[in-house]
Amino acid sequence: MFNRANYKRATSNLIPVDIATLGYLVVTLAYILISANRLSGEWLHILLRIMAIGLIGWMAWISPMIKSGFGLFLRNFYPLILFGLFYSETDYLNNLLFDNLDPFFEKVELFVFGCHPSVSFPKQFPQPWFSELMNFGYFSYYFLILLLPLWLWIKRTDSFQYVIFIVTTSFYLFYLFFILIPVAGPQFYFEAPLRTVPDSGLFRWLVKVAEWIGEGPTAAFPSSHVGIVAIMAYLSYRYAKGLLFVYLIFGLLICFSTVYIKAHYAIDVIGGFLFAPIFFWISCKMYRWRLQ
Repeated sequence: MFNRANYKRATSNLIPVDIATLGYLVVTLAYILISANRLSGEWLHILLRIMAIGLIGWMAWISPMIKSGFGLFLRNFYPLILFGLFYSETDYLNNLLFDNLDPFFEKVELFVFGCHPSVSFPKQFPQPWFSELMNFGYFSYYFLILLLPLWLWIKRTDSFQYVIFIVTTSFYLFYLFFILIPVAGPQFYFEAPLRTVPDSGLFRWLVKVAEWIGEGPTAAFPSSHVGIVAIMAYLSYRYAKGLLFVYLIFGLLICFSTVYIKAHYAIDVIGGFLFAPIFFWISCKMYRWRLQ
């Protein structure tokens, strides 16, 4: 039964990622309510947010009763499970202020590079082995998101909550940017055959499956793949130097692969590097604010 004592117990047990996730849910809930007359099926998204907010409150309330290591791990790790859902949802919310801004970004791309790297790059390297390498690099992103938090949970639990808060908040900041500044990316904006990607093998198939599950005409600029991996590379330098080489090598692969498979314009990669320190700084400020 809800009462003031239960409310105080729940709020006092909120952990940093709870606050970040609640903040994202509340901000996007307000955005949905303000824009309800331009959306369809908005009540489902509103209901999901109410349920998620209630679930976070329930987890905070039962926190003192969680004793198992696995339970405590899930208590901190759960936002990473939600990232796919929140990412897909940016496609639902991203055209409320603007139509897709790809015509503008295409012109910037041509101005900067004098061509479309996402078109010319695959044409220059159509070999199946190279295509498979690029798809392997792109797919490695999903493992890189998990690697550092898992490593810290095992090796340096004192840094785990801070790092997972920074990563979580950075993701939410990217998602809010995608909602406000809609860019679909070459794979959706270009007409066939310009958006065709050389076929290869297993990892090309895995990327196609991932795209089928959660991809849409959204989230091209800036590249969160590049930005998040850059943030995690810096965090690994500070807290898990044994992983730094992994993030540098695979981060380099991701920079090329996002353009090769036409998920991003080349300027999106540059944007990922530019926004990474900004979102990192904001996340750090929010973490310090939470401790005050």
